Amino acid sequence: MKHLLRTIAGLTLMAFIFSSHFSALLALEDQFEISLTVTSTDVTAPSTPTGLTATAISSSQIDLSWTASTDNVGVTSYRVYRDNALVANPSTTSYSDTGLTAATTYAYAVSALDAAGNESARSATSSATTLSAAVPGGGVGTTRRLAIFGVAVTPELHGATITWQTNLDALGTVEWGNTTSYELGGIASSEYLTLQSAHLGGLSAGTTYYFRIRAIDSVGREAFFTDTLTTLPLPEGLPNPSGFTAVPRESDILLSWRNPQISFDALRLVRSKTFYPADPFDGEVIYEGRGEQFVDTDVERGIRYYYTIFTRGRDGSYSSGAVADARIPLPGEPPERPKEIFERLPKAPAVHPRIADLTFRDFDFIQNGRKREVVGDTVNVDGSLNLTVALAYERVPEVLKTIVISLVSPGDPEKQFSFLLRVNKDKTRYEATIAPLGVSGTYVVRIAVVDYKNQGLKKIEGLLLATVLKGIFPRGWSFQGIRKFMVDYFWLLVLLLFLLALLVEFIRTVLKKRQVVPPLPLPIPNRE
Repeated sequence: MKHLLRTIAGLTLMAFIFSSHFSALLALEDQFEISLTVTSTDVTAPSTPTGLTATAISSSQIDLSWTASTDNVGVTSYRVYRDNALVANPSTTSYSDTGLTAATTYAYAVSALDAAGNESARSATSSATTLSAAVPGGGVGTTRRLAIFGVAVTPELHGATITWQTNLDALGTVEWGNTTSYELGGIASSEYLTLQSAHLGGLSAGTTYYFRIRAIDSVGREAFFTDTLTTLPLPEGLPNPSGFTAVPRESDILLSWRNPQISFDALRLVRSKTFYPADPFDGEVIYEGRGEQFVDTDVERGIRYYYTIFTRGRDGSYSSGAVADARIPLPGEPPERPKEIFERLPKAPAVHPRIADLTFRDFDFIQNGRKREVVGDTVNVDGSLNLTVALAYERVPEVLKTIVISLVSPGDPEKQFSFLLRVNKDKTRYEATIAPLGVSGTYVVRIAVVDYKNQGLKKIEGLLLATVLKGIFPRGWSFQGIRKFMVDYFWLLVLLLFLLALLVEFIRTVLKKRQVVPPLPLPIPNRE
């Protein structure tokens, strides 16, 4: 029994260690570096800083904060002017002016500089008056130390609210950034309170930021608190089946796909003779199940059939849908060559102006709850993760339309896979979630928006650079699929380890019983 317990403990420890290291591996993301080379002379000055706020912190200090300027190349630093005299050249959007005289009013302005030395116009002036010097009191007493406590962070998608308390009435300042330089901004209070809060806006979803709280009371005592916060991740929908194709044969159409590597209820395959079914209830349901192919035999030559396949989740929700079409040619007709998804539509005269203005950069590419950066018309993604493509609901008019994104395989330009972007239940965006691509390479991205009201078609094209870590898991497996497997079947794995431990103990016992014990030597008789 002692051996059994040792075996179980050892196997459980191995499972825990493996799970810990495995989770750490899954958290890795490819990093991409983007460099910009400027070959022409920069003569454009940055924009004028706005929102300058001056806050008296003590009898000798005033804190400044302002909104960042923009520049065609990049802002490198700022100039701080006190009473029209240059006093500092910070690289962030905040500055603490110290060594001032008590009960004195100072006027400040700020300008921005770029790498070429171009200086913007100065900001509007902001003034503040330092506090009066503290008057020493008589008698015997004790000095209380200022302290910050009860810090709480309420994260949002694109912001966060921080609340905190101090044991004495104090002014509060919150600074935050991507590093401990807290370079992104700062907020200062103007009242001495023991309970304060600050709302940080303009943050990216699913991102970790550093922040620092500084409190200072009326006599200049300071306290600091530093920590990190993480904004809420962007929601991602159910992944669609991948690799969906419709291949016409002699008398039927072969439909095949790869199931998403998540826990799902079933797939629903819908057919129409007019156009791609826009939702799971638009058209004729010809298949429901968990297989990865279906043969449509109820077809006729010369008729084009449009198919959309949806993933149905455990909660009854559906994915946006993957689309394909096929037509069995009439006798004597040559086989059709693959075409763009809307290439067969007649030339469109016009589209709504808001649709006409769409560009590749209007679409968000989301992985692990974070937007991937779009540079020009190119986006880098992790090919081992789900990819959600989304368009903000307000970017297009509320007219009847179809939005489709197609990915052209890097290994075969004639092979492409297409997905519908459908509006989500909150009507905040149109979205489609694509299962892990699984193959590294450059995918041509084609986005088509059909405007039925104006009978127009808008086409947008870009590039998607996918990178997949190789040599770790079997072909076709993804990080997300294995993570899901580990979560869904954790207790089954524990049970298997337990049964394995029992088997090891049983074999040990049997082998022990079969050991042959050598006979004891016979006593030698005494001949005397």
